[in-house]
Amino acid sequence: MRYEVSSATPPNAHENASGAPPISYARRDGGKDMAAVLARGRIAIGVVSLLAPGLVARTMTGSDGSSGMTLFAAMVGARGVALGLGL
Repeated sequence: MRYEVSSATPPNAHENASGAPPISYARRDGGKDMAAVLARGRIAIGVVSLLAPGLVARTMTGSDGSSGMTLFAAMVGARGVALGLGL
């Protein structure tokens, strides 16, 4: 990720305890890197939910993972994969 460091002080900003002006970090790439990371994470979690819905259901609820919760975990996994792929 690329960040641009700026030490320009906005008109209403206060100096910090050391007397130095605050530093702001502005993203130059428009957040495309972060969006790609979030999409990959959503796909990974979705694949796990599709491959092991019982485990995910037990993790989410703390119980034995009934068939309804297992189906719900699989549905959430499919949704995650579809959203991560941009469908």
